[in-house]
Amino acid sequence: MANTLRPLFFSTALLFAPALGRAEVTRDNMTQEQAEGIARMVSMPAVEIIRPAVMQVVSNTLHISNAVNWALWDLLNGMTTMQKAGKAPAPDAALVETYIRLRMRCNTGELCRKGGGSCKEYPADREFAMAIQYGLPEVKAYAAGLKGKSPLLKQHRLHIGNSLDTARKRAIFQLRTTGDADRQPTPPAPGEAKYLQLALAKKQGAQFTQPPWP
Repeated sequence: MANTLRPLFFSTALLFAPALGRAEVTRDNMTQEQAEGIARMVSMPAVEIIRPAVMQVVSNTLHISNAVNWALWDLLNGMTTMQKAGKAPAPDAALVETYIRLRMRCNTGELCRKGGGSCKEYPADREFAMAIQYGLPEVKAYAAGLKGKSPLLKQHRLHIGNSLDTARKRAIFQLRTTGDADRQPTPPAPGEAKYLQLALAKKQGAQFTQPPWP
């Protein structure tokens, strides 16, 4: 999408420049208001393309981000249930995987170098398996030290989320870089699809409903 938007913004700049140039040259024959009106009319097609494209990117990002939150909600609630039953609050491996996959889908920009030019491959099952292997022991160790405090509390959920994100970044660091200037995600895994659908199901109007965090 980043590559799609760059030409659009470039086109807008090209359209604006001649119009403004003409306004300067003919300023003795028309008012400033008339010149600006011409510039607006000439640039309108590009603006009308860019605005929906940007809004679509924002909407998609909010959708995935909301799915991430609901996956984390279920992960931490499962740990809380185990905790209340007197068991060690171990994280569910399948939910850990879903959380990491959704976080990756929400952060595909991390795969590309700043300034463009090349990107890492989108992670495959192997990399996600590595991320889980890195993240699970860290979360288990942290949860064991909660001493009855709920994993849902903000400081604890942030720590757990950051630990899993660090594990994800550690796994993708090993990916090779390609010559592609953009990297598109693979289709959602079943776990991802479940939470992407859940996020839409809980959406109220234009707003995505957040989990009822304490």
